[in-house]
Amino acid sequence: MANKWTKLGMNIGLWALCLVMIWGCSNHKDYLKPPPQPEEFRSPPTEEARFSRPVEYPKELLNEDTLAKKATKTPIGALKSSKGGSGAPGGMSN
Repeated sequence: MANKWTKLGMNIGLWALCLVMIWGCSNHKDYLKPPPQPEEFRSPPTEEARFSRPVEYPKELLNEDTLAKKATKTPIGALKSSKGGSGAPGGMSN
């Protein structure tokens, strides 16, 4: 007898879930969404310098070679490893 009531309860629950899902999907509120605005072209403000003049870069940055500067600043022995040995795996040496 309890088995029939359990099945009936599950069936009622599933039907209630289906009804809630159908009601939730069909009850969307279009009035909350504003109407779409028509497209319009807006030109940038002419009084701002970034729109009225070409881009200017600092003169000292244009012809600067950063790789050459780094090469002159690093000492000759800086590229060698600080570990002793011949560079064999595991630090083994002869």
